[in-house]
Amino acid sequence: MKYRFIIIAAAMLTAATGCNKDFLNIKDPDAIPAAELGKSTQDISLMLNNAYAMTRTAGLYGAFLFPKGTYPLGHITDQQWRNDAWWNELHQNNTKPQCGDFASVYSDAWRGVAACNVVLEALQNFRANYMKPDEKNVTDQIEGQALGLRALYYFFLVNLWGDGMGKANFDKPGVPIVTNIPRKQEELYVERAKVGEVWDFMIDDLEKAETLLDGFTDIRRVNKWSVKAFLGKAYVFTENWTEARAKLLEVIENSGRQLLPLNDYKQMFNGKKKFNNESLFELNSEVDFTAGWGVFGGPTTGATMGLYYGLEGYGFDNLFMHDRNLARFGFTLPIPTLTADEKNINDPAYLTQSLQLRQGNAVDPRLYICALEPYIDKVGDDVNAPKTIVPQYVKPGERTQYHAWLLRKYGPIDHPIWSFNGQINDNFYFIRLADVYLLFAEACKNTGDNVNALEYINKVKRRAYGYPVNGASPADYPSLTAGTMAKGTDKHGAPDQLANDPLKYERWAELFGEGHWWFDVCRWRIGSKEADYFVRVTTGEIQWNDNRSYAQPIPIQEMQVNPKMVQNPNY
Repeated sequence: MKYRFIIIAAAMLTAATGCNKDFLNIKDPDAIPAAELGKSTQDISLMLNNAYAMTRTAGLYGAFLFPKGTYPLGHITDQQWRNDAWWNELHQNNTKPQCGDFASVYSDAWRGVAACNVVLEALQNFRANYMKPDEKNVTDQIEGQALGLRALYYFFLVNLWGDGMGKANFDKPGVPIVTNIPRKQEELYVERAKVGEVWDFMIDDLEKAETLLDGFTDIRRVNKWSVKAFLGKAYVFTENWTEARAKLLEVIENSGRQLLPLNDYKQMFNGKKKFNNESLFELNSEVDFTAGWGVFGGPTTGATMGLYYGLEGYGFDNLFMHDRNLARFGFTLPIPTLTADEKNINDPAYLTQSLQLRQGNAVDPRLYICALEPYIDKVGDDVNAPKTIVPQYVKPGERTQYHAWLLRKYGPIDHPIWSFNGQINDNFYFIRLADVYLLFAEACKNTGDNVNALEYINKVKRRAYGYPVNGASPADYPSLTAGTMAKGTDKHGAPDQLANDPLKYERWAELFGEGHWWFDVCRWRIGSKEADYFVRVTTGEIQWNDNRSYAQPIPIQEMQVNPKMVQNPNY
């Protein structure tokens, strides 16, 4: 029997945040009566599973968080499919309150918060009425995981819809802080807390979780090192540099994590090397063959995200990598001349030159981990299907206008996504050690320790270029203002802002396609320079506005149902 938990509060809170789906099915014959829940640690563990499952809803890692959220906002992608006005506006940094799929990121993050609050309230009741003395350790572990997950959901909420990041914006509107299960209609109406208050709340959750999870190291769960790394990240985002440095150094020195060897690093984003020794906070995804059409066919342990940028035949081919990212990685060859049928490159010299750039590391080698080069790279399983040459997959007649490389990270490259019921088998890294190294470098830089800042930036780069991580290498940056691979210029003819900023460049290149860059753009307040660099997408000019574009609009559904909600400025 499948136990389907009827979490009434989660349904109520979801309704309050603008979701029109009915999650309350009181006629379900397999449902456990609410009065019988929460009397054993097994019950509460199942509730915790629900809190984990919320990460794989359609609005989050299940489908939309990257392709209809952080990818278009941060110009990781450009569009082949252009018949969705909301999607077009996201790519143009001109999101509207009516934006459909992006609104589900908001509502599903709130569903995650609600699921965590259910666990925490059930624990409180269990401890008061049912707990045995030998169950303290397991209940502490459950509570710590729920608090860590709640901080994760709030991370997305405050960074996407809070009106700014960093100390300068702490007094601006953030998002509501909800810690209880609403039982009356008026309890659903919660006003926005300030940005700083939300971060304080998240950090308090993580600090409590750190204590509760001491000794809990299950890598498949939110564990001791997950919350320590997340705490370090939160301290960086709130510019608490001293605390950030200490916490991140603790993770570096004591977690036992190491950067993976280069060959393993190349494989870790496509369903291989799961829960590896570089991972600190990882969201699991396993293909569920009982779920038709992935996350849209019902509850599933898989993710449907790759559907939107998978190669034609392997997915919907809606998106490709924005061309301006190529010059950032150091690839400056022109768009190749194609054969008449547009199936091959019509210039052998171009093929030779492109391969030489790759083999000689004249281009940042992470380009080929993040993306697939049309007409040169291939996809497909050696055993079950022939290797398939990757075509340049924009519209016929436009193939002289775009390089249109295919996203490789989290993409279906070994099999058509249809053969896995619309799902990819990839785990998603919320925090891995390379991220920790770069956050630590940023904290060092901001506490006056440029020596360690430069060393930890170089550690990340060395791995990417195949050198030993802990010794000097020919790839090393000589200073924190040294030249990077970024070769492009902006619309005014000025060099790319990452051209002489190794810290920013390495965060961009190392974490490309992992959902982080947009948050870095916002906290560094470099959105206008990014707009000047990327200029346009296939659907039109980027419409950047410093007074609006950092904070996304509160979805119209939320504005309609919550009388205490206030819209972000200039929407």
